[in-house]
Amino acid sequence: MTASDRPWTNDRPQENGLAPSGVTPSDVALRLAPIRSESEFRGALAELAGQIAEGALLENFVFVEIAPAASGGWRLNWQAPSDGPSLLDTPRLSEWAMRAERRPNTAMQGPDGKSLALVVPSGTSLLAVIAGPAGESEPARGLMIDVAKLAAATLERLRAQAMQEAGRRASETQLSYVNNALALDADILWEASANGVLHCRRVLNGKADLAARVEGLSLSSFVPRDGAGNVKDRLASGETIRQLAVRIPDAEGGAGRIVRFSGMSNPEGGFFGTLMAEVASDERRSLSEAASLMNDVSRARKREERHRREAEIMLEGLRLLLGNATSRERLEKLVALLKDSLRADKAVLVEQAVDRSIRLLVPRDGMLPARAERLVRQFDGWLAGKGVRVLGEKVDEAADMQSAFNLPEREVAIIALPLRSETAYLVCAARSPNGFDSADLDFAARFNLLLQQAFQLREEQSQLAQTAKMAALGQMSASIAHELRQPLNTISMSAQNLEAMLESPDVPPDFILKKAQRILAQVERANDVVTRLRRFGRKGTGSEEEIALATLAENVSAIMGHVLMQKGVRIEIDVPEALAVSVDPLQIEQVLTNLVQNATDAMSGVGADARDGEKRITISSRRQPGEICLDVLDTGPGFPDKILDRAAEPFFTTKPSNEGTGLGLAICDAILREHGGRLDIGNCDNGGGRVTLVFPTHN
Repeated sequence: MTASDRPWTNDRPQENGLAPSGVTPSDVALRLAPIRSESEFRGALAELAGQIAEGALLENFVFVEIAPAASGGWRLNWQAPSDGPSLLDTPRLSEWAMRAERRPNTAMQGPDGKSLALVVPSGTSLLAVIAGPAGESEPARGLMIDVAKLAAATLERLRAQAMQEAGRRASETQLSYVNNALALDADILWEASANGVLHCRRVLNGKADLAARVEGLSLSSFVPRDGAGNVKDRLASGETIRQLAVRIPDAEGGAGRIVRFSGMSNPEGGFFGTLMAEVASDERRSLSEAASLMNDVSRARKREERHRREAEIMLEGLRLLLGNATSRERLEKLVALLKDSLRADKAVLVEQAVDRSIRLLVPRDGMLPARAERLVRQFDGWLAGKGVRVLGEKVDEAADMQSAFNLPEREVAIIALPLRSETAYLVCAARSPNGFDSADLDFAARFNLLLQQAFQLREEQSQLAQTAKMAALGQMSASIAHELRQPLNTISMSAQNLEAMLESPDVPPDFILKKAQRILAQVERANDVVTRLRRFGRKGTGSEEEIALATLAENVSAIMGHVLMQKGVRIEIDVPEALAVSVDPLQIEQVLTNLVQNATDAMSGVGADARDGEKRITISSRRQPGEICLDVLDTGPGFPDKILDRAAEPFFTTKPSNEGTGLGLAICDAILREHGGRLDIGNCDNGGGRVTLVFPTHN
């Protein structure tokens, strides 16, 4: 038995095994595994909620699903048990869900501000486990994490099965249409062995009397109306007969009624085909009209299904665009939707900047070979002003694309997304051997508007981050002036000394050399200051490189040095030199600078009550499974509990209007999420503030 399989109480796992009312993750998994419907699923959750609340001493334990609302924001989809305190009456539920989406798999305050909650993504919705009042029991939190993940996985399984079942029913409906259409053109499906004895396999259109007449007859007794031979000999010779008018003998062996005979031989030596009774022209015309009407209905249903599917994809795209995801997440999910709408096997999104440099945007961790970059630079010529170009699988360009982008040997589509300052291209290969459907390509061209809007939002977010960076430089202007004034003063004094010494008749050469070296050293110092500022002011490229976290921390310490000295703040860096991450260095330096500035303000009483004692900022690192953490700790008053969950919201700030905009932590959070990480905000054990930059490790 592992630690996670022991029953949970409000103190710690029982040391002696199972408790009378204890519930383990294994119990939950076994209870959810056989469930086959969502109604059964919610009933099981309601039952489990009562058992868990009793065993873990948690009050009001509930499961809830929060889904995106069509009008924007979030809404409560269901909760189990339904007779508990309803979240429908919880004010600002949508705002809480937006915050929870940014902190998946992390314990946080519930929507009422008192309970404990844990949220797990489930498809496009959120599955939350909420218990009140909020406790500090780590075992209880561990149980909530395990149970929430199990419930979310079960919900996704049930919905995937429901989609498969809907597809199966649609296939059966289509098969029924085919059988009905076949029934209009044939009355009997027959087969015969090599000896030519006919057996009716299926009787259609109520022609039981005709079936009774022909059952057991020999094919040699079916004589064409013109009397030439019989159908068995013609079929045995390998001929295929279609709609041949033949006579079948009556009960007395004489010439009987006329039927339409169709048949052919099979590889096993027998024969098979259809029989259709001759009908009056009016009846035949009626059957033809019915068949035509059925074909029209079938085509209309296909169009309706296509429009429904396109509407669902477009609605999901709008939800992604208006949701709280980062620009990178939006692009990845929108590309996945577009790939699904095109029925493509693989999709790659690349971007060509104004300087014609090429970047791979999706997939995130992929590599773009040099030959692929050369092909991308030819896309404008291939497209010739069109938004979409399809290359047949036998075309030379398609073969080049398949090799460069590692695509299957199918049709390749290139879809252009013209933007303000660059152009993006979606490259994908068809899933079907028959290639792309023209209607799917038309819809993809319309869906591209959402992708273009996602790019525009990304550009606006980048511009907002750059504006915040330049505002930080403005706030540090006094520090910059001081940093430059010191070397300039030293240069001035050395130059004046040299000027005075040159008036004397005998100037020692060593003295002149020493002064010149001092001047050059101060020039180099001033140049370092300007270089750091220019580097900090540049806009991030979005490209990632491997860089030591210690280097980033030291760069920020250097540029913020005078600001910290003026405020009486000491900074300590405790980061191993060998600890490196793959990031955009300029963007992470901006995050660290903002956090150091915030910590300095908090310890100086800006937007918070200042505390007596040493003012110190510590930048330290630690590892945890799959992640590298960089902690920025201060000795200030810390984050009040009432604002802890709102600290990273855009435009939320405790500073006076002339001291801050409330965009700092929001931008920092967005930058970390763009890197696949997150910003974790909390307090130290000693009461100071803590902001942690969490980076994923890449093996």
